[in-house]
Amino acid sequence: LALRMYWWVSAALRRKIILDFKMDGVLLDDAMEMATKKAIQHSDTSDGVMKLARNLARSLASENKLDVTFLLKCLRQEKVNLFVAAISELTGLDDKIIWRAMRERTGESMAIIAKSLEFDRDKFASLFLLLVQSRSGGKARATSLVNSILKLYDEINLKNAKVAVRHWQRDFCYQNALLVVKDAV
Repeated sequence: LALRMYWWVSAALRRKIILDFKMDGVLLDDAMEMATKKAIQHSDTSDGVMKLARNLARSLASENKLDVTFLLKCLRQEKVNLFVAAISELTGLDDKIIWRAMRERTGESMAIIAKSLEFDRDKFASLFLLLVQSRSGGKARATSLVNSILKLYDEINLKNAKVAVRHWQRDFCYQNALLVVKDAV
């Protein structure tokens, strides 16, 4: 509850600043999110496999060892938590957003994420097939689904993908708090 309160207060303060002063909302969101994350940084109570995976991904990122080849290796070895942590580290996206994108049947969000990271088409195809396989337990996948996701991948504009990912980078709790405050007023 205390962590949620940090985000609610930040969202309410943001709304007050936006209403009272002419200020760029994106810059304000950056500042509010950074300040709130800093305030709750020391109260991270998460533990278990995801915490270990995040620590490993952070360490590998500092050594420039995170890339699409590493991501594919994680999926082939069924190290899904490490895959999530690694792609989260590469994109700056919250784990929850990566998990949601992975569960999406159409693969559209993962296509946008991969395009923003500038994965080539073949690597994205492999990544998508491995994700489908991890969800279905290795069952056969529909050729039409693969063809449609590759067609979509080809059509995604790199700049638009980067803009979408930038929007998704907003902290999940902050986004929810903004919605709560908006609906409350």
